[in-house]
Amino acid sequence: MKTKVSIPIVMLFCLLVGQVQAAETPPIVETFSCHLNEGSDAGDVQSAVDYWKQQVKKIDNEALNQYAAWMVTPIRSPLPYNFYWLGGSPNMNTWAKGGAAYAASSEGQAAQARFDKISTCTSQTWVSEQLMGDGPQTDDNGVMEVYGCTLHKGKTMSNVRAVEENYVKTAKAAGVGQSIFRFSPMHTNGDVDLLYLVGYGDMESYGSTVTQIFTTDSTRTANQYFSLVMDCGSGLYNVDTIKAPPSE
Repeated sequence: MKTKVSIPIVMLFCLLVGQVQAAETPPIVETFSCHLNEGSDAGDVQSAVDYWKQQVKKIDNEALNQYAAWMVTPIRSPLPYNFYWLGGSPNMNTWAKGGAAYAASSEGQAAQARFDKISTCTSQTWVSEQLMGDGPQTDDNGVMEVYGCTLHKGKTMSNVRAVEENYVKTAKAAGVGQSIFRFSPMHTNGDVDLLYLVGYGDMESYGSTVTQIFTTDSTRTANQYFSLVMDCGSGLYNVDTIKAPPSE
């Protein structure tokens, strides 16, 4: 799987695929892939995150309050970034209104200046769709696989959905415990056609689940069918909650 853009705990991303009101888009996710600037370190990132949380609380905007965010750091990654920011809103209108309130406020500008001082980031936006997983979580951390995928020539989303549906049906029948989301491009650099984010509670559950998939004939075969439709690259990441999704 080719991962040129990697970001994203998926266990928390149920927010991003919650009930969508009529005449609204599916959930919107923004990703920031970041290099630390010279002289900056993980402590500076944590300080900027803490300050961001304080400032967003001060803004107290209805749309921005529905925004959820996670910090993603590499465990094993083919990409050179030091950290990633993953943020989601229930739909495009909420995302746009929250972003406008953040950008227009002195608090938001001050928070952004902290990040700009310590890091250089590229941003992209995606539409999120849940393929498999549990109900909404509120304040968890965990481990996440990210797959960046490019479709084979002549393959379409109909082919994608066919292998997805087959895998989900097979995995559920085998009792596999995963939360899986597909991100489709909205405003991206075009390096990949799709992102898949697969979440686990911790490294131990990641290890046991992957072992289950690859030692069970049905799930191993269903997983291999993806290679008939797309080429993908992957990485493994820690995910920490910055701002939890609002409670239902």
